[in-house]
Amino acid sequence: MIRLARHIEILLLGNECVQVPNLGGFVAHRVEARYDEQEQLFLPPLRTLGFNSHLKMNDSLLAQSYMEAYDLSYPEAMDAIEDEVMELLRIMGNSGSYELNSLGRLYYDKEGRMNFEPCESGILTPEFYALSSFEMPMTTHKVEAVPLWRPLPSMMARNTRVSFISVMSVAIRL
Repeated sequence: MIRLARHIEILLLGNECVQVPNLGGFVAHRVEARYDEQEQLFLPPLRTLGFNSHLKMNDSLLAQSYMEAYDLSYPEAMDAIEDEVMELLRIMGNSGSYELNSLGRLYYDKEGRMNFEPCESGILTPEFYALSSFEMPMTTHKVEAVPLWRPLPSMMARNTRVSFISVMSVAIRL
């Protein structure tokens, strides 16, 4: 059984990147709230996930997670990770892809390069918990802009600089 996805998901709660030795790095990216004009929905912010197959070095973050979860030594944790990566690559070699639950799907493209397709809903992010989308149809009527401040006609007739200074001096005295 491959347990990598669950460890990566948990580690991404407090980290922006999790490197899986001999596989690649999963990197979190923030997506700002946005409006979908076609669906007429405001969508909340989220974190999505990218994958970089060149980040294959061991940063020990994943090994530490395995050590704590399964009471393993560092070499045992590294062996367990290596075994799971080999199993994942074997499955991908046979089927062309592998689903990492709640993260996305690793797959080989036509040129044989490993790619990643993240889950549309993004990754678990506590600060965005309970934020949901909402409908807001676009209005078709124009709204006239109203200025926040409009000079009085008496101010326009006089020297504006003198009037402004006198208004400010009255305001300061109050």
